[in-house]
Amino acid sequence: MTTNQQADLRRLTNTLDHRYTQMNGELCDTIDVLERLLDTMDDGNPVGDQVHVALSMLVVAANAGAELQSTVGDILHKQLAQARSAKNAYSQGWDARLLDLLIRATPEQAAVIRTLLIDSASTDDGIPF
Repeated sequence: MTTNQQADLRRLTNTLDHRYTQMNGELCDTIDVLERLLDTMDDGNPVGDQVHVALSMLVVAANAGAELQSTVGDILHKQLAQARSAKNAYSQGWDARLLDLLIRATPEQAAVIRTLLIDSASTDDGIPF
């Protein structure tokens, strides 16, 4: 996963968190309104029974939304952690291979390799993702 893809994933995570918080707040406001409305109705009122059913459905939806948001958040965080882990493994392998090349190189070749590494380090981290 490239650095840009990781940044996109972080933005997506923030957007989803923000939108979920907004939707959950609206859902809770609606539940509060229905509860207050239900409190004003007499027992046995058919409209009250329908409001009670709608209220129950909203509570179930709110719980399902919270579970879904948690699952999606976990998946996104695992993706970011996996990308960091892969980048670290690549970096360690790259460093080990460079050390191996330097050990096998003649002094002249080692000087050229070091020069190339210094030049590339100033422009890029050398990791292709």
